[in-house]
Amino acid sequence: MQFDDVALIVVIALGACLIAWLLWARYAPLHLAVRDKPLSSGGRQFGADIPDHSSLGKAGELVTALMHAKDGWRQLPSQPAGVHGLDGVFVRKVGDGNRFEVRIVETKCSGDGDPKSNYSAEQMADARVIEQLERLKDAKFDGEPYMNHQAIETIIKAIKRGSKHVTKHFYAHLLGSGNTLVYSVGRDGQLIDEPAARVRRVSGAPHRLMLQALAIGLARLDAAGSFSVQGGVAMSAKPKDLTAAAASN
Repeated sequence: MQFDDVALIVVIALGACLIAWLLWARYAPLHLAVRDKPLSSGGRQFGADIPDHSSLGKAGELVTALMHAKDGWRQLPSQPAGVHGLDGVFVRKVGDGNRFEVRIVETKCSGDGDPKSNYSAEQMADARVIEQLERLKDAKFDGEPYMNHQAIETIIKAIKRGSKHVTKHFYAHLLGSGNTLVYSVGRDGQLIDEPAARVRRVSGAPHRLMLQALAIGLARLDAAGSFSVQGGVAMSAKPKDLTAAAASN
């Protein structure tokens, strides 16, 4: 083989290697030294180290609201200042027109313990839910009703007649593991946990990553440093800030 032939083969080979390297550099995924943190006591990577129960509860309600929004539910205002209200009232369209299904939600959130231990069946019984909805009729924001009276009346009537399009659920967020348990609630407020298949467990990487992203975002909002931050994340904002944000929407 002539020298010129060998040189040509070498040049072609080097050119092919260069093209292959350029393609790899452009399209190959990045290799990063990023790993999931192991679970810590209290689930601090999920922002469980919140200094008071009120803030922990509001953090849990925010997680519940985001989970519903992802599934197409719209949240109605249900906790005006001065009225405890309901943790969550959500509506979702059924078919065309102005037809909706309604979901009323109670949320509990815990760093290490079992959120279900703080659940009160009386609070989610039909009679108490109706009472809370009635109280919302008198709540106003800037002189206007906080929640539409017609909507309140329609929901109350549907609850009284046992409509299948008004359901009640209990969301239990376990920040120590990054899991959420969702229970159906009976008319008397009791949790329906039998058979076990009735209890929905929301877990896995997408849910855990949502919690972590939410924690990072809220840590940025907490410019005043009102809440303890562990591992670079916090899981709450000042209650008055959350109230103002809800009222402004």
